[in-house]
Amino acid sequence: MKKILQSRRNLSWMLKAVTLLAFAGVLFAGLVPVPQFAEHVAHFWPDYEDFATAAVIYVNVGFVPFYGALVLAWQVFSAIGRDESFTRANARRVRVASWLALAEVAYLLGGLIWFGARQALAAVTVLAFLGLTLLGLAAAVLCYALSVLILQAAEMKEEADLTI
Repeated sequence: MKKILQSRRNLSWMLKAVTLLAFAGVLFAGLVPVPQFAEHVAHFWPDYEDFATAAVIYVNVGFVPFYGALVLAWQVFSAIGRDESFTRANARRVRVASWLALAEVAYLLGGLIWFGARQALAAVTVLAFLGLTLLGLAAAVLCYALSVLILQAAEMKEEADLTI
């Protein structure tokens, strides 16, 4: 039994490490390459100069739902380390992550429309927007399905605890 709990604790720490790396990577991307790329585009295509700052702000604000999902993931991973994987609280956290992914999809579509209406998008940027939108939809569906399964497991666990 001790080995099982120890392995869950190790799993929890590994998942938290991945979460921290994801946070650091996205934060770095928003602070370094995204502004540099916007500056590069504004320098070589002066027509886009007026949109460079708006694009940097848009991208960084767009990371907020992702950061929220990382906080929820951290909480779920902490629960795994305490051997509380299948709980109603974790089901709720994963369901909220699903809604955050949908919010990100809406934000991406809004940005696509806003920048597109101002003719501030290159074809490759439109493809990137659409690709990220599909990823967001996939994340939303997967998180929702996972939340349903976690809730069902939590209910089964509660019933089993009552019969003992």
